Amino acid sequence: MADIAIIGIGNPFRSDDGIGWAVIEALEGRVSSRVALHQARSDIAELMEYFSRYQTVYLVDACQGEGLIGSFKRIESLDELEQESFVSTHGFGLAQAIALAKNCRELPDRLVIYAIYVDRFQLGSELSVEAKSAVEEVVQRLLQEEGV
Repeated sequence: MADIAIIGIGNPFRSDDGIGWAVIEALEGRVSSRVALHQARSDIAELMEYFSRYQTVYLVDACQGEGLIGSFKRIESLDELEQESFVSTHGFGLAQAIALAKNCRELPDRLVIYAIYVDRFQLGSELSVEAKSAVEEVVQRLLQEEGV
């Protein structure tokens, strides 16, 4: 049974906003049996369900901020998340979803976020060149994580 989840958040029909889903697709067949892969939209209830089911959760999401397009930030500390200047590309902030899960005591034992800086959100399923490059970089980093 899987005790680790990697969750790609996004909308695959809004260009680079689908990067979380692209990472999950690139991981298929490359992770251990301890790891469950999920593609999620931006639903807080869905994320909280995943938080309650797994001991370790890795979230991969597109973000906007001061980072170089195609670069990413790995965040493991809730304090660090609260100090970040990036914003999720969805109607809610990832920080708010995590804060709600924390208040409801639904956080996993370990939560790690890979926030990938992107800037294309128009309709379409094609990722930008920078986003495509970031997908493989993030996949390689995730494959080096403990238990993956």
